[in-house]
Amino acid sequence: MALLLLAVPAACSRPGADGATTSEPGSTTASGAQPVFDIDGFCDKTMAMSSERKCSGDDEIIEGNKIGYCVTELVKARDDGRVIFDHDQAARCVAAVRSAKEPLRDRRTLRDLGMRFESCRQTASGQQKAGMECKTTMECTQGLRCVSSKCVQPAALGKPCVPLKEVSLSNVTSSCAAGLHCDGAACASLAKEGASCAVSGACQPPLRCRAGQCAVASDQATGAPCEDDADCDSKGYCTTDKPPVCQARKQAGSKCVLNRECLGRCSRKDRQCVSYCGSG
Repeated sequence: MALLLLAVPAACSRPGADGATTSEPGSTTASGAQPVFDIDGFCDKTMAMSSERKCSGDDEIIEGNKIGYCVTELVKARDDGRVIFDHDQAARCVAAVRSAKEPLRDRRTLRDLGMRFESCRQTASGQQKAGMECKTTMECTQGLRCVSSKCVQPAALGKPCVPLKEVSLSNVTSSCAAGLHCDGAACASLAKEGASCAVSGACQPPLRCRAGQCAVASDQATGAPCEDDADCDSKGYCTTDKPPVCQARKQAGSKCVLNRECLGRCSRKDRQCVSYCGSG
């Protein structure tokens, strides 16, 4: 498997990531105290596997790439003046990730953090105003959306919209205003519990679309219908069958097509599940 090794070692072997650092330009601490995490330490502790899971070989390279991408994106946004990195919120985000009742998936991204934890979203405060250039909504001031590389006002009810699939510390999924979702080509209100739905994105969070109705989210057991992996328990995934159902993630040695089918990862070389940092 051809993998690019970035100049950022995996967290499994990085020393000193918990050490205090001095504040960099474009960074802040609300308390004025010395920050606990710089961007490197933040990415190390949120993107990488637990220190209890030992990574080596290809797994260590993948871990390094995850951390490296996180560092590159946040450092560039900060150095370009597009975000302010908040060390206090970074520490809260790290704590939230560590104590999460439902752990994050192994192959996580900045988007996973942004979708799950408010403290993670507040770690990077966007500075780009309406009409200014942006790469992701994370770089825009609060309430704006990054559409076609420009920070813009969110679309109102009934107005045209586009879905946004950003890899950033944001929970924005479309160009619509808060409380709305992009239903085809126009913004529509999020549905309440018991209302009819076609997809979970049409329901008020944290409701999910169950049997055509918005309902309280609960982990689905093996064999239960699902829309995506979020519908299944932490050891399951949503198949691509018609209709899709929850299935238990596969052990090492099982045939696979996608990483999410495996407890570890899916080897591109022989399309078999292999262990990821000792996952089994």
